[in-house]
Amino acid sequence: IPLEVLNRDPVILTLQSFDLVIEYVILCAIDPKRTNEFVSVVHSILKPASRLVSLLFPIEDRLGGPPFAINESHILSLFSTKFQCIHNKVHDATIRPRKGREKLLIFDKIHPQV
Repeated sequence: IPLEVLNRDPVILTLQSFDLVIEYVILCAIDPKRTNEFVSVVHSILKPASRLVSLLFPIEDRLGGPPFAINESHILSLFSTKFQCIHNKVHDATIRPRKGREKLLIFDKIHPQV
């Protein structure tokens, strides 16, 4: 399978489209008030019938950041407007300090109704 890894400004990425986006602890770097912008950008760059893989960390209840604490129910609510969560599992293959504070989520892009 051909794989191209990109490390670019998300604004530039809106000029391209992808089959898969992997979000690895990016959300904790985004102010929670702006997470909906991230959801919209990811949705706009994904092709139809594509997926988003997300590793949520740190799932905890605290103020401040970055890194900002991740509220799983808030994230699921935001993504549910444009994605369907097909996998939601505690991430077991992790280092000890992160145990119980990570979750692996897989989302399918929802197609707009015509």
